[in-house]
Amino acid sequence: MNKVVVLISRRFNVFTKDRLGFKFFQASKIEIEVWDLADIYLEKPDSLGSPSYETFDGLHTFKKMSNVKVAIENECLSTLFICSIPFSNQSKEIFQSLTKKKQPYLVRQTKMHPNAKSFNKYLGNNNLKSKIRFFFSWRRKILPPKYVILATDFSKYYLPFKVGRNTNIIKAHVDDYNYYLGELKNESVAYSGNYVVFIDQNLSGNSDFNLLKKTFPVTSEKYFSSLNNFFNLIEKQLNVEVVIAAHPKSTLEFLSKQLSNRRVFYNCTARLIKNCKFVLGHYSTAYNFAVLFSKPILSLTTSELYNTPIEDQIKFITNLLDSPLIDIDNYENTGIVVPQVNMDYYRSYEEKYIKEGGTLRKNTWHILTDLLKKEDDSKS
Repeated sequence: MNKVVVLISRRFNVFTKDRLGFKFFQASKIEIEVWDLADIYLEKPDSLGSPSYETFDGLHTFKKMSNVKVAIENECLSTLFICSIPFSNQSKEIFQSLTKKKQPYLVRQTKMHPNAKSFNKYLGNNNLKSKIRFFFSWRRKILPPKYVILATDFSKYYLPFKVGRNTNIIKAHVDDYNYYLGELKNESVAYSGNYVVFIDQNLSGNSDFNLLKKTFPVTSEKYFSSLNNFFNLIEKQLNVEVVIAAHPKSTLEFLSKQLSNRRVFYNCTARLIKNCKFVLGHYSTAYNFAVLFSKPILSLTTSELYNTPIEDQIKFITNLLDSPLIDIDNYENTGIVVPQVNMDYYRSYEEKYIKEGGTLRKNTWHILTDLLKKEDDSKS
């Protein structure tokens, strides 16, 4: 394998580069191209707050689906397409083009965050009849992928098309595990203070709510006032500092100002959690790092989230992890207790939603490039 083409549905940035394992392809001397299809998938691709846009010689931007189809037709058959795009009707056209040419491609199903039923409905994931109709339309018309990367064995049921007999199934883990492995080898620290970390989810301004056509679940004025009051209480009672792990789409200056100029860190959530006393949050997927590093979790809700799908999701996650939940707008100040870790619950959560036992403790892309090299060696 001499070349891979990665298809993405959002703008290419530093996070994308890291998530797609560039260094592993480069180390294996595999040429890599990225086809940016954000203009095709999104109405306003540059308005989503994606950080640190990057460019490189192999980055190509497409504005029309017809141009993507022509590019696929002109690509060498030995090129592997890595499809980091949603399973949507737009993507279906791309997979049909790959099928028509019999072009080898890879798909991943490495997101296994558990959701409460009401939260799934809120996200628009519960239309069963539509899902069944969509699933079978894909099965009839799409050539099975050459490679499938799965987080767990259960992940394959989230694929909309049939896995063929010749499909190479690669059992790996969720993407967060890659960052966890990197931090195990990293001796540097994000912050050396005595601190707890709050995982920001940008609830008052995340553009994902716009994509879902939902109003923001909280208002900035009320939400940040509630957080600040509770953070002040924690800092006073436990003699710790509350620092903030910023959401990728948050604005650092705004976040710091709203949270009384507390320290805000960007793009180092795993490292912050690795060395913290415990974790504060709502229902973030970054709880994966707390589980992997065996850090206690204290989940927070507010009066603005009462009886909403988001509060249902917070409660659902806390039950899975056996972690305490505090309503920071209706909290009896009898003394904050540092939460404890129930390791049985943490290990069960890891096995179901992060990484199954017995799978390789290696970066996903390292697993893939090793496999590609092994296949090339067997042909020579």
